[in-house]
Amino acid sequence: MFRYGLLLIAVFFAASGAYGLPPVKFGSRYSLVETIRMLESSETTNSVGYSIQGELSLEYLHKNLILAHIDPVKLHITSRKVPMPDEFVPHTSKLDDMENSPFLIQVEEGVVRKVHISKSELPQMVNLKKGIAGLFQFQTETTTATETDVSGECKVKYTAESDRIYKEKTGCKWPDMHSRASDELWGNKITSSRKTLISLGDQKIVDTVEAIDEHTTRSSLSSFANVGVTASLRLKVLDPEVNKNRLSIANMMTVSQNIKAELGVEFVEFLLEPETVTPDTNIKKFADVVDQFSKSLQSSELGTTKSAWALVKSVRSIKN
Repeated sequence: MFRYGLLLIAVFFAASGAYGLPPVKFGSRYSLVETIRMLESSETTNSVGYSIQGELSLEYLHKNLILAHIDPVKLHITSRKVPMPDEFVPHTSKLDDMENSPFLIQVEEGVVRKVHISKSELPQMVNLKKGIAGLFQFQTETTTATETDVSGECKVKYTAESDRIYKEKTGCKWPDMHSRASDELWGNKITSSRKTLISLGDQKIVDTVEAIDEHTTRSSLSSFANVGVTASLRLKVLDPEVNKNRLSIANMMTVSQNIKAELGVEFVEFLLEPETVTPDTNIKKFADVVDQFSKSLQSSELGTTKSAWALVKSVRSIKN
């Protein structure tokens, strides 16, 4: 009888380990703010940019599968014309009418394996959701790793404390990246910083996640051409209670198929990787543009509208 009791306890704990949630969990509702700011080197204030704001609801369907939904989602803007510099104001945009279905985040041992997004959603919404999914990719112990997300393949350093986790990405590499050629051509140097802070509340519930990417482009042509861009993505808990009402012990594939049938949405599976940019076939090759605008690119035309237009055409052609 005693051995039988021990066996039941062992089975119970084995089941808990197999089907229980990870030690660090997300609550059921978070505020969401994605912000992009651009600041010229000659400026110290009055950055321009935009912000996407909304609420993110989360539900654990399986220990490795989270159902997520952003609602509402709204574009906010700031510019030098806004009465309060660095303040964002709501702005009507195409985002208001875009399809925005629930999506699935598949996380295993702190690594986002796949993101399941509605087939009919536009690339802008897909990229936003892939960026959000990237916030769920982190380790809970001090370690180093090589990971792939929307920043590319990066070397990652984790520093874990009792109530917070620091994540820093370096050496990120994008596949099929064209910027290196343009950097060499125009003499630009790009420096980047990619850091994330995960703050934990009671019972290891995630309180905030804030990822900040800072990029500075420095030109050897002129210091006035230097530009800094800061991109941040932040979640702040609104309801720390974990939603596990439909948590299942079935295998993840079955759970995934069931929820997709229930939602009536056709999903596409995405890996957590940089977006693929399709070259614009309407943009001419660099050599053709230089030939066409050779007179406008002469030093004598510097500062004229013709010279500026030729420069824009040239830069666009490099990416093609």
